[in-house]
Amino acid sequence: MIRKGASEEAPFLLYSIPHLFMMHLITILGTTARNFYLESARIADLQSVIRGVTSERSLIISTQFRTDVFYKAKSENHLTILKLWAMYTTTDHPGIAEEDLTISSGEEKCLNQYFQGLNKLSVNLDEYGQYKTAFANAYNADPRNPLAAKVVGCDTHLVQHPSIFREPLMVLSGNESVKEEYDNFGMAMKIVNDKTHSN
Repeated sequence: MIRKGASEEAPFLLYSIPHLFMMHLITILGTTARNFYLESARIADLQSVIRGVTSERSLIISTQFRTDVFYKAKSENHLTILKLWAMYTTTDHPGIAEEDLTISSGEEKCLNQYFQGLNKLSVNLDEYGQYKTAFANAYNADPRNPLAAKVVGCDTHLVQHPSIFREPLMVLSGNESVKEEYDNFGMAMKIVNDKTHSN
């Protein structure tokens, strides 16, 4: 419905606003990961603060050897989020070893980076099992999170590819489904065709 006096273009602008939000990923692993580990209560607190900064939901999967923070925002907020994250873990922000920190922006780049890391992680069955549990907890805490749906959707398609030899992050029950099936399949195929994904 167009308000009186509004131009015919107004509805188009309203519908295009969500596309201005870009996916971002911050990953901390290696020796630094233990210091940035977040327990469940702290994850919920940090997600609330990130939402205040970005106006969008985030997805945080945290273990003592790897933590991934996905978020959507109009612009990069990596430094702000890292400082807040350090505060929630009572860790010194400048204490992050450069080789333990990966930052990506843009959906394709973030998902590519994420699944490359996940495929490497899956070689260690114990750590991958712990990570899958942490992911399931994050997903179940906010099952309507579009970032979680995107990751699960891509993962569902990726693990069916012959070059991927790992279990899926999680198996959805018959009642659950991942929206944007075609979009997830397309992104998964881009990731596989990058030829860096195998384990």
